[in-house]
Amino acid sequence: MQAGAFDQRRMEARDDILVYTSDAFKEGTEVSGPITPTLYVSSDAKDTDFTVKVLDFYPDGRAYNLDESIQRMRYRDGYDKPLTWMESGKVYKVTLQPLTTSNYFAAGHKLRIEVSSSNFPRFDRNLNTGGNNYDEAKGVVAHNGVHHSKQHPSALTIIVVKRVSTSSQAERKADGRDGHDRLEGNALNVCGARLRPSRSAALPAPPDLPDLPDLPDLLTYSYLSASMASISVARRAGA
Repeated sequence: MQAGAFDQRRMEARDDILVYTSDAFKEGTEVSGPITPTLYVSSDAKDTDFTVKVLDFYPDGRAYNLDESIQRMRYRDGYDKPLTWMESGKVYKVTLQPLTTSNYFAAGHKLRIEVSSSNFPRFDRNLNTGGNNYDEAKGVVAHNGVHHSKQHPSALTIIVVKRVSTSSQAERKADGRDGHDRLEGNALNVCGARLRPSRSAALPAPPDLPDLPDLPDLLTYSYLSASMASISVARRAGA
C-alpha cells in the first residue's frame, strides 16, 4: 500500500461515505496537534467499524487526506475491557483514537471530513458478524447511522495555532533580540458551521445555542462540531 496524501474525490463519490465540508477559510490557518472525533452512531449489526478521515479541500475541487482513524465498536470501551456488542435501535457515543496533523490551510481552502465504516486495506476489514473475521468468509450488511442533534452532538475537535508577533522587526533589531514570533494554540469550535453533508436535508441546530438565527451558517470558536445530521449509511461488509 502506497503511503502519502492523494486526491480523494473518486472515493467521495461512493454512497457509503459521508462527506462534510466547512466554509472556506478567510485567511491562512494552521491546524496542528491532535484531532479527536466524537461520534454518536447506530447500527443494525452486532459489531461494525466507524472511520473518520480529515482532509484539506482545495478551491479547484481536489481533496487531500491529512490523517485518518477507525474504531471497531466491540472495543469502544477499551481494548482491555470485555467486548461490548451493539443493539439495533440504540445510539452509542464513541470517541475515536486521535488523529494527528500539522497542516496550513491557505485562504480559500476548506476543512473536509469523511465518515464511513471501512478503510481497507489501510485497516483490517470487519465482516460485521461479531465473529473473529480472520476465519470467516461470509459477512453481513450493516446499516449504520451517524447522528447529530442537541441530544447527540457528534463533533470533531481540532487545535488552531495562531502566530502572534511579540515585537516588530525594528524593535528587535534596536535592542539586539532575536525576537522569534510566539505561537499560541486554541481549540477551534465550529458549531454546525456549514459542515454540510453532501447528501442531507437542512441541518439541525447545534447544541446550547437555541436562540441564535441561521444556526447552520453560524461559526464560533472553541471546538469543531461537525453537524452529522442523522444520515444512514448502507454499507456492504468487506467492500
